[in-house]
Order: sequence, then structure tokens, then C-alpha cells
Amino acid sequence: MLYLSACPYEARFMAGRPQGHFLGDFCLRTSIIGGPWPGDCRSIAQMISVCSSLLVGIARAPYRSSTPKSPSHQKRGSAPKAELAQLIEDLPARPLFIDADGDLRLSLAGVHDKAALLKVGGKAAIPTGKTPTTHILKVDINGLPDSARVENYCLKLAAEIGIDVPKSDILSARGIPYLLLSRYDRVIGRDESGQYLRRVHQEDFCQALGRFPAQKYEKDGGPSWTECFDLARRLADPGKSVDALLRRVIFHYLINNPDAHAKNYALVYGGTGVQISKLYDVNNAAAFRSRFKETRPRMAMSIGGELDPTKLTLRHWAQFAEEVRLRPEPVMKALSTMAIEMPKKALALRKSFKDTLADSELLDLVVEDVGLRCSIVGSLVDRVEASGRPTTSLDLY
Repeated sequence: MLYLSACPYEARFMAGRPQGHFLGDFCLRTSIIGGPWPGDCRSIAQMISVCSSLLVGIARAPYRSSTPKSPSHQKRGSAPKAELAQLIEDLPARPLFIDADGDLRLSLAGVHDKAALLKVGGKAAIPTGKTPTTHILKVDINGLPDSARVENYCLKLAAEIGIDVPKSDILSARGIPYLLLSRYDRVIGRDESGQYLRRVHQEDFCQALGRFPAQKYEKDGGPSWTECFDLARRLADPGKSVDALLRRVIFHYLINNPDAHAKNYALVYGGTGVQISKLYDVNNAAAFRSRFKETRPRMAMSIGGELDPTKLTLRHWAQFAEEVRLRPEPVMKALSTMAIEMPKKALALRKSFKDTLADSELLDLVVEDVGLRCSIVGSLVDRVEASGRPTTSLDLY
């Protein structure tokens, strides 16, 4: 179901209801808040007791509308470069920028070291109280150096392909690189006092489709593409939403992102209705091959019943089209077109990153991997066309 932004969170309203799938997203598994939820995220009452102090500011929290706060009520503390650098250095020990007294200033779903900031006039600030943030700050994943730079590159490449992404930049504090992302779940409002920031409710596909966070992968009971496309058809602009989702499926395959699970797709409740959010949390598996003794290529959601991206054929894509109730022709056309465009754009973008703060040797591995995967798609299409068989047939290479 699609949860309402006025989702009740008092325990007496929650008994026996599926909102537990929604509130399960508050499972911030850090030592700061005591590790995993009691009862393995299944006790609504226990969830509420912890969530009540975290509702405001959480990236994927239920949003309860209220009278907007004017700028004079939106408080913030300055964050000079030295203080910001110290906060970033302390992220592993003080996740989410928990202050010195142990109070949680800001909060975000997920398990990677990250926090949120407010940028005012181009300068970073630490908001206090209920003031919304404007940016998400992410450092490298532990054990995966330059993962922030790879994510930034992948987002920029998605933008080159025509996929809607948040603005991203690689910055540095005391030699520690970090990725700064504009939040897509914020809008500027106005009242008699002037402009103010307002949160926009969002929910990821696990929440919208009634799955717990632990079920974000299809193999663990998570949503399939059939369910995701059915959900897209229920949004404000079904045609646009289905097209956007299809392009993301193809892009995640070509960019070799193994983490394109249901919690990395989201809905945004805007003034024109519910829409698919901008793309986020994108990476490339090949860039980090040397970090793992053994890698088993797997996609988060199967395409035509296949989870191994190295085994995909056009037959799988045709089966995928059938499962999500699309005609095979536009799916094959979109796949072929992106596979032709992406290597050129990947190489040009790579060159533009040379000798910048966003540069990394890992980007060469991404470009190589993208080129290889796109060439495989091109080869499959060429073989089918040479055979004279229609690409809509399920009996394909």
C-alpha cells in the first residue's frame, strides 16, 4: 500500500497494522542507539518508544504536516571548516553528527557513515532543533577507499544519460574526501517572514510495498520488478513514471550496480502528486574487485528470472518486458540505445574528472566495466539482427 503522510504513530493505532514495515526504516544499527531493535524490528510499541524522539529530520520518516516555521524559527549553528573537518573525522565514533552531549542532531536511514548539513549562503551549518537540512554528507565506505568518488562519478554519468539525479560534489576536509549531495526531499516555501525550508515526505519502495528493511533484496522476500512497475503505474503520471523506472533498471545493469535494491528507489509526495524520486546510492562493483577475495555477481532484483548479470541475454530482457507488462520492442530499443550512448559519455566524463578532487584511478575500472557490458549488449543485438529473427521473440541468444 502507499502510506499516507499522516501515518499515525501512537502505539494504540499501530497494533496489527502494516506500518511496522515503514517504521522498520528507523533501524539505525549503530552502537549509539543500542544496536538492533528489540524483537528483530517486529514490536511496534518498542519501535515507537525509540522513534518518537527521532521523527523530525529523518530522511525517510513519516511527515506530519504542521504550520511552516518561519526563518526566524529555523535555528542553526555555524560550522567553520575546522569544526566541520573534526565532525567528519569523528563520524565513525559519532555517526549522524551526534553532539558532545549525546543528543542526535540529525539522522539518516542507512548504515554507512553519513550525516546531513544545512547550507546557507554557500556555507555549511549544523541545524538545531527542528530546522531541516539541505545536504547529505557521505564519506568513503569503511574498507572501500574512494567509494564516494565512484558514487559521484556514477551519478554524473546517470545525469549525462538523462536520468534525474541530485546535485553532487566531491569536497575535502583535512584531506578527507567526502561526497556532498543536495537533498531532493526539500523545497523552499514562503510566508510573511520570507523564505523557509520545508521537508517533503518520501518513502522508499520497501515501505510503499509493505516490506521490512531486511527484505530489500528480492532473494530475501523483497519486491520484484513486477511489483515495482505496478507501483509506478499508480503514481501521478504513470507513463512518465514507468519510463523513468525502465531507464533506471537498464542504467543500474549497465553501470554494474549490485545494490539497486528496493530501498534505493523512492517516492516523493510533491505538490503535483506522488512521483519517483531522483536517483541515489549508485555505485559500480568492478571498481572494488580487488577488495574482495571472491565476488559473486548478483543483482538486487532479477531480470527475466536471472540474478547473475553476466548471464543475461536478450531472452531475459524479453521475459522481463512480459513480466512488467511492457511491449518488448521499446524495452529492447531503450536497452540498445543506452548501451550505444553510455561508453562514449563515460569516457568523456572520465576525462573531465582528470586532476580534479573528484579524480580516482578506480574511475578507469568503471569506464572499462561499462564499456564491456555495453559491448556485450551490442553484440547480442547484432547477432539477433543478423539472424533475421525479431528481437521480440523469447527464443533469443
